[in-house]
Amino acid sequence: MVNLGLIYKLAEVLDVGHKGESEAAKLFKAAVDKDKANYPNDISKRNPAALVNLGVIEYEFNRYEDAAILFLDALAIKPDDQEALCNLGLALKHTAYKEYASLALEEAVNVSPGNTFVLTNYMMLLLESQKFDDFKKVLPHAKRIMDQKEFSEINKLFEEFQQAVAGSIDPSIPEVLVAPVPEAMKGKSFSTDTKNTLKKQLMTHVRPIQEVEDDVDV
Repeated sequence: MVNLGLIYKLAEVLDVGHKGESEAAKLFKAAVDKDKANYPNDISKRNPAALVNLGVIEYEFNRYEDAAILFLDALAIKPDDQEALCNLGLALKHTAYKEYASLALEEAVNVSPGNTFVLTNYMMLLLESQKFDDFKKVLPHAKRIMDQKEFSEINKLFEEFQQAVAGSIDPSIPEVLVAPVPEAMKGKSFSTDTKNTLKKQLMTHVRPIQEVEDDVDV
């Protein structure tokens, strides 16, 4: 997405590899801090872009819970930010919070129904989660907005996933590996309450700041 391109471009200008990303992170962190200082009591006036970009850097370092928290902070400022929603879903795919990933990507599709990148990621998550009935419901919309090649490829993947599941011994995902959405949140949209609940759960995975800084400064 746009954010990844910005990170890589900035990293290339500053240096190469993780050191460039480290310098980029410092710039984005400074922007976030300046925003907080300028608008301490009015979060709606802050710019979510720096938080999203910081989240992308965390994602690149495989710190998916940390990345997700930053995307949630961006969504607290702008709830319909399609990049924050999509990136949040992609980050959560790598955690125990896959059910929340589905909520985030579904909301991203609702916010930007014509974005084929967002839709493809949502449909891929449905396949990976073996939610084939939900996948079928999205197909008519996919056919409307995707070009013929894209639609054929996603359809082919659908067939391959179904065949793989049919031939497996135990196609189910072990419950112990998946943190379910709390009962009170089921059946609801990706609401503020749902986001707050997710953030509280994610915070239990976040490492002390010093550990993160030691990782980044290379």
